[in-house]
Amino acid sequence: MSPTQLKFAEISGLDNTLLSALENGRQQLRDVHLAQLADAGIDISYVITGRRGGDLLGQGESALLDAFRSLDAIARGVLLLTAAKMAPQPHFTPRAVIEEMLKALPEGDGRTDAFDPETGPRSIGAVHEAMKGYRGEGE
Repeated sequence: MSPTQLKFAEISGLDNTLLSALENGRQQLRDVHLAQLADAGIDISYVITGRRGGDLLGQGESALLDAFRSLDAIARGVLLLTAAKMAPQPHFTPRAVIEEMLKALPEGDGRTDAFDPETGPRSIGAVHEAMKGYRGEGE
């Protein structure tokens, strides 16, 4: 067994022979094994489905993610910055989001009127005005 497999055996509490048999298809993973893995703190959803348990979304979260993915760069940026204001996350930095939004806007005065390069959109109204040019809507 590799060092990784030995470490997994140690963490999971499953016997090395059993783990080898499971990996080679000579043994089926049973409910007692899953319970033992869960007791060891191993994500059972990942073992069974290949998706992390935290990745399983509720209906509302899934709908929000689908809607987010269908938005253009400007709208995604506005939504991300709005969410960051409503529920600050310590690991989130708006700078990259702002830079992506600026790249999506056409060059010109509307761009600087709509965005502060440090803090992002000056107002939603300013962003909508800048988006007219972005989307090719009249002038």
